[in-house]
Amino acid sequence: MTNNRTVPPSILIVEDSPLHARIMMTMLSDIGIPDYKVGSAPQLAAALSMIEKWQPDCILLDLTLPDADGIQAVEAVVAAAPDVPIIVVSAHDDPTIALAAVAAGAKEFMSKWPADADEFGSLVRLALARRIAANVRAGQLAQVTSARG
Repeated sequence: MTNNRTVPPSILIVEDSPLHARIMMTMLSDIGIPDYKVGSAPQLAAALSMIEKWQPDCILLDLTLPDADGIQAVEAVVAAAPDVPIIVVSAHDDPTIALAAVAAGAKEFMSKWPADADEFGSLVRLALARRIAANVRAGQLAQVTSARG
């Protein structure tokens, strides 16, 4: 995402359950982010390929995938997209897992059930705001660096 405001934000959902992916897509449409793009990957390998080609602004990541389980998924996504905010959305409502996910590089952790649309919307908006702010800072740094050179 560039700091050009006409570029819609992009969100990647990494979720192996089609039902859970549809629920997240519905919740995204309900939170009022205008003109966002959304993609979905049912496996970690597909997600990593999409990240490389698409460069999303926010990643919603399930911890239990057919080809990765637990913190391994977070570490792989962080390695592929170190500057992209990752929100772990997991059926495991366990503080130990949440802390491990954040320690591995996730920005937020949210339990799938019960699905809290307000919390979900707040976390996605916060993640996108962080991404925009980071891009603005990077652009400002590039301007300062090029002005010196």
